Amino acid sequence: MKPRTLRSHLTWIIAIIALIPIVLLGSIQVVQIYQLSQEYTRNQLDSMKRMADAVETYVFYHRTAVETIAADIAFHARSGPPAHHLSAAVGEWPFRRVYDAVRNR
Repeated sequence: MKPRTLRSHLTWIIAIIALIPIVLLGSIQVVQIYQLSQEYTRNQLDSMKRMADAVETYVFYHRTAVETIAADIAFHARSGPPAHHLSAAVGEWPFRRVYDAVRNR
């Protein structure tokens, strides 16, 4: 086997010394990217859960409002002229603008 020259020996040592920080920093970068992607996934799941809760609350509130309006219409149907049942029930509820928009189409 041929002995290495000082120049080739120093070249290999410098190359190895230069590669150690590059590999180390590269592995740290990979770990950070993995952690960021995991955090992003957790944030997306939390956002989806909050959105689902908001939609569920919205639907529950409006379903309750419709049931209340239906009960008011039934009450007014027993006590007043039929032409004013719906307008009397809706006029007492905060959905008056929605009712007017649908009626005026």
